[in-house]
Amino acid sequence: MSNIIYITAAVAMGLAVSVQPPINAVMARGLDSPLLAVSISLSISLVIATIMWLSWGKGIGDISQVKVLPWWVIIGGVVGVMFVADSVVVAPALGVAFFLFV
Repeated sequence: MSNIIYITAAVAMGLAVSVQPPINAVMARGLDSPLLAVSISLSISLVIATIMWLSWGKGIGDISQVKVLPWWVIIGGVVGVMFVADSVVVAPALGVAFFLFV
């Protein structure tokens, strides 16, 4: 596969990451609850990720192997929640650039 596809994907993800905090902040204000906005955002992510996982066309994996993973792999999920939660709280107060780059 050509590198141009990966470069395009990286640029698209960079753009997406920069618009996520303001979008989540609007949702938090509209719902009057940052944590409700985080819960909705992550629930949508879970549904989309599950659909992609089940339809990707490669092996669906073995969920029973979760128990043999090192305990610290959970940190990835914790960091994901912290990123979305912080984007709702920090980005509106300090700006997206400060949130992403400091």
